[in-house]
Amino acid sequence: MRIPLPDRPTPVAVGIDEFALLKGHNYATIIIDADSGQRIEVLPDRKTDTVTRWLREHPGIRIMCRDGSGGFAQATATADPEIVQVSDRWHLWHGLAQAVLKEVGAHASCWGKSRSTPD
Repeated sequence: MRIPLPDRPTPVAVGIDEFALLKGHNYATIIIDADSGQRIEVLPDRKTDTVTRWLREHPGIRIMCRDGSGGFAQATATADPEIVQVSDRWHLWHGLAQAVLKEVGAHASCWGKSRSTPD
């Protein structure tokens, strides 16, 4: 986090997620360029105010790709309600997989029934 990053223009689409510096104790936030995958910024925490401040200091972002975090959603809406918020690919697929497992599990009792086959 101490390595300075070169100045770059603010991208139109960014991705945001938190990560553990010390699991259960200290978390930071990473912001990446959603098109190139390059790191733009690492914020020292995952607080809503920190993310809101950063977004306000970097106008021009039009799309925020994020997880289901209510804090990131609120920070984005507060900083600029015009930013379109979308689910990131990993969380979208993870949510879909969880929904499929739940649905399949709900119908597991149907699998034990024998089907009569036509003669």
